[in-house]
Amino acid sequence: MIYVQALLLLVPFLLNKTVANATKYRLPDSTFPSHYVLRIEMNTDLGSSDNYTGQVTITIVVHYPTDLIVLHAAENLEIKQIILQALESGESVEVRSKERETETQFLKIYTEQMLNQSEQYQLTISFGGHMQRNRTGFFLEEYQKGEFYAVTVFEPIYARKAFPCYDEPMFKATFDVEVECGKDYSVHSNAELMEIQAVDGDRKLVRFERTPPMASYLVAFIISKFDEEVRDFDGLKIGMITPPNDQQEGDFEFAFRATWFSVDGLQNYTGQKYPFSKLDQVGIDYFFGGLENWGLILYITDALVVNSQADDWDKVESVRLIAHEVAHQFFGNLVGLTWWEHLWLKEGFATFMSFKLTREFLPEAWILINHQNFIDRWDALHFDAGPMTYPMSNYVESPEAIGVHYTAEIVYNKAASVIRMMEAALGEEVFKAGVQDYIANDRFGTADPYKLYLSLHRFAEHMLPLEAHVAEIFHSWATQAGHPVVHVEMIGESNYYRLTQRKYCDTWNCNGSRWWIPIFYSSYELGERFAGWFSDATDAITVVMDGDLPLVNNGGYGFYRVSYCQRGWEAIIKNWNRLDGIARAKLIDDAFALFWNHGNTFGPLKAMLQLLRTESDPLPWLAAMGDRTLGKLLHMVKGRSELEPIVQQLARNLTLDMLKLFRNDTRIESRRVRQRALVWDERLKLTNVRVGRTEIRFELCAQIMSPDFMVKLRCNAKFLIEMLQNADLEKCFSEPEDFDEFLDNLLENFECPEVLNVVLAELEMNNPASDQFVESLFDKLYNLQTSIDADQLDGFLKEVIHYIYKPHHQQLYRQFIDRLKVISEDQRSTLHHLLDLQQSRVDDILKELAEIRVSHPMLTNSQ
Repeated sequence: MIYVQALLLLVPFLLNKTVANATKYRLPDSTFPSHYVLRIEMNTDLGSSDNYTGQVTITIVVHYPTDLIVLHAAENLEIKQIILQALESGESVEVRSKERETETQFLKIYTEQMLNQSEQYQLTISFGGHMQRNRTGFFLEEYQKGEFYAVTVFEPIYARKAFPCYDEPMFKATFDVEVECGKDYSVHSNAELMEIQAVDGDRKLVRFERTPPMASYLVAFIISKFDEEVRDFDGLKIGMITPPNDQQEGDFEFAFRATWFSVDGLQNYTGQKYPFSKLDQVGIDYFFGGLENWGLILYITDALVVNSQADDWDKVESVRLIAHEVAHQFFGNLVGLTWWEHLWLKEGFATFMSFKLTREFLPEAWILINHQNFIDRWDALHFDAGPMTYPMSNYVESPEAIGVHYTAEIVYNKAASVIRMMEAALGEEVFKAGVQDYIANDRFGTADPYKLYLSLHRFAEHMLPLEAHVAEIFHSWATQAGHPVVHVEMIGESNYYRLTQRKYCDTWNCNGSRWWIPIFYSSYELGERFAGWFSDATDAITVVMDGDLPLVNNGGYGFYRVSYCQRGWEAIIKNWNRLDGIARAKLIDDAFALFWNHGNTFGPLKAMLQLLRTESDPLPWLAAMGDRTLGKLLHMVKGRSELEPIVQQLARNLTLDMLKLFRNDTRIESRRVRQRALVWDERLKLTNVRVGRTEIRFELCAQIMSPDFMVKLRCNAKFLIEMLQNADLEKCFSEPEDFDEFLDNLLENFECPEVLNVVLAELEMNNPASDQFVESLFDKLYNLQTSIDADQLDGFLKEVIHYIYKPHHQQLYRQFIDRLKVISEDQRSTLHHLLDLQQSRVDDILKELAEIRVSHPMLTNSQ
């Protein structure tokens, strides 16, 4: 029966019939590439022009008879000549016509005769290109006055901006890359350098060895005058390539060691050898983290240049990023994706492996690494509760939807949390054996999640309930948006507990989802235990949990929240100091999250906040004093004269306690909470300790307001959000027109859908200028409504409602919704209904807050 159930789940994949077949933005499978020869010809002086020329020869295989070849070519490419010939005979095939489609970016080539099934042809296209200036595709950038470099950023769908190609992940092929340029430039690509030939005196032609089969988005090359340092590690040449910088503090020693450690560790974990003889790592200033081009990884320069005096936080961030991108050389590159809906397979595993490798490389920083792991899990849980969330396996097709699918909280952090949860439930060695089998089966090919599930089941079958298959278990997490809440109720005085599951949801998103949930628990004297599986076929189970005060998911291995009956919460508060910092932080975060959604947790929450006043572990403070927790509460009561002073007093007392506890705390793990204390101190204007931060925060303001800077960073939502969080927004946006200017720069041309995440982050921040931001935002969005993907706009409009607390803002938002032309009347009605529900929810929360009296202990003056 197990295998029948698994087969039913696998049928669409075994038959290779997905919703993608013959859809609007997908290439037909009548032809596919097996090999490319790509030649790019640059100007002798890169800065003299944005234009270049090129030629690509693609060996194509015909899957079934056709007179139409379809591939991608973006609008910045000029197609000059197309030649088609049979590979074996060399006979020419006449091209009848060509057609360009702007929306799909298709280049359609019609032939006079039918192409024969299983026969190979050579398609040669000569083209001209215009380099981008927005850091996508093949772009040109000035790094010093008069000095330029040209580099590729093709993920996910930007190779088509550089050369005509089959720009989908399932079309893997080998590549021969050659670049002609000025003789003073160095050129690097995915594979090892093969030869350099002189051309016309001041020019040269650089050829590279053939790559293994790979997707077009992994093709990479850079033409520059960057500095380079290469070292050999057991036969693997690792290169560090960065812009010249005389002021650079630090060297590559740390990055070299972290890179080789990651390569070696991944070879051991996966059982596969890294397939190239070299691995170059390129540093680019203000880059958005990293990009996993096979054999030529791009990074933000700071990740590669680590000062010997750097603290552990900086080292952890550097290793995490390096390990993540190196992990992609195996997860995503060696075994590729069939389509973008399974993006989590590569991003989730790369994130999962980055934590694993970082813990092994920096064992002395385990506290910081565990903190970061927990913070990423928090971010994923919070995002996964809102209307903009989506399943890990989420079918997307249009270019805009594919870009939005890269949201870090789901395909990176949630996926990594779910993978970690499955590893904890199945056991590390069993899980590793399954992963090795999965990679061995499809190395140099592509795979979907069900191949992973079958490999895992092969090794884990004996550990599962009789009716369960790993495919069913994993499927319940990968194909549903959201996550469960497990409610724990004591049964008498025994060690029996009744557990129920429901979806953690907002009022408008409460469907009947259920999951296969691994039940982890821990007790003070017994440590971590596994109580078994909570099937998705039932709403309630009874389990035995041994020990004194067993707490479910206390270590955060499971991607779910936990609530308790009143007796359970009372026992937790009574034994608070027996719990570790991670457990206390998790309980605070869960209590706040349940409180927002009509959970009866305000009593325990008040007690936890009172206990915070002597809390020496930084993590519970980070949980309590975040923008989604106490910051949200303060935002909610803003302008409400009967409640704002009460919450303000609570925030003041907690901030003063936080400053007293951590201001002089030199522990490295306390750095973030010290920064958080200073942010709250500035927000509430309590002391003068913030004076030393003024200069750097003013510099951030200048960058945020710079149009040129925004062109570079507009597509880097995560980086921009961090800048906003660290800047003094009251000074950045001191005048109402400042918001208009900021939004104009941010939303210009709406070239990056990710900018809407920046808008949401700004709405979430409890800054003094939020009123002006809300009022400026709606006009800007109205003008952009036709540029935003319909599904993204729908989710965004619902998500904004989370941050609309004031009646005045609600009225403005209702007017904005009524003005929108691109939404249906049903959508409009739904949004108005959701606003009503939001107001009802806010009113319920405010009623509970109204019961607080100034005499409550947590509102007295801090000593």
